[in-house]
Amino acid sequence: MNHTPSTDWTAAAPSGSAAPALNVLVVTRDRDLRERFTTYLRTHGCGAVGRAAMPTASRLQADGLNLLVLDVQLEPLDGLEVLRRVRMETDIPVIMITRAGGGGGGDCVTGLELGADDYLREPLDPRELLARARAILRRHGRAHAFPLEYPRAGWRFMGWELRRRIRTLKDPSGQIVKLSRNEFALLNMFLQSPRRPLSRLQLMRASRPHDDIFDRSIDGQILRLRRKLQSPLSPPQMIKTHRGIGYVLDADVDPLF
Repeated sequence: MNHTPSTDWTAAAPSGSAAPALNVLVVTRDRDLRERFTTYLRTHGCGAVGRAAMPTASRLQADGLNLLVLDVQLEPLDGLEVLRRVRMETDIPVIMITRAGGGGGGDCVTGLELGADDYLREPLDPRELLARARAILRRHGRAHAFPLEYPRAGWRFMGWELRRRIRTLKDPSGQIVKLSRNEFALLNMFLQSPRRPLSRLQLMRASRPHDDIFDRSIDGQILRLRRKLQSPLSPPQMIKTHRGIGYVLDADVDPLF
């Protein structure tokens, strides 16, 4: 990883604004992509800087970075090797950029296994990057660092309602369904990222962040949550297995304010 000067996030923020609460570094050799992503993020209140090469992980921490967007196609080290080295020094949230063809889905799986929080695949849309960033920061408990519209009350999905403050789940008939603390955390995470595959590691971190648990133990938690989400008025299985990655919530989700 290259040594690059520290980042002036105030200069990277939207014109006339103070230092931003969210600082994003986009690392890709694709100049057009760097400019498109950073321009879009700046117009939405972020400090965003693009680089063709990766700074050191310690430099990232010193610069106050909140989110790293990392392309798999880097030189001389590819993005997966860079990610491995980053994870040895910091837990900064990371979104990987992967390409259709080439590494394909294998890059996505390997990136998640190495500690990436999410990935973007072609065609690349800055609006999707913004949405993924919001979801990741919520999962990391950093929603306050991002100027976003976040539901205070909870979520509505397929006739169900999850109320965050009072920690209750109602089925489509209005009946209360009891959830354990871990089940509530898992369902809340799925609702933050509907129709996006989540790895077992991501789900384990959400449900039991301070425990050492085996990778396959999350399967049992998902099975119990699936059973509680069964209803004559709902699809037979909203939480589906995503082969090679983990699980995905297949449902439309609306926020409750």
